[in-house]
Amino acid sequence: MPQQTFREYHSEFEDLSSSYDDESMKKNLAMEQKIAELSSQVEDSRVRERRRDIEYAVLRLN
Repeated sequence: MPQQTFREYHSEFEDLSSSYDDESMKKNLAMEQKIAELSSQVEDSRVRERRRDIEYAVLRLN
């Protein structure tokens, strides 16, 4: 089995590292998008809850 030179080994390692970084970046982006989506859903839910509370308060006054 031929021995790799340091540069060959380093080059292969960098390729693996770049591939890992790309995959990590994709996963991070997907998680950030999911967090943004869920945060938006939470805010929508809070708005609906506030509206419901206001409507309930108005009904109680009548």
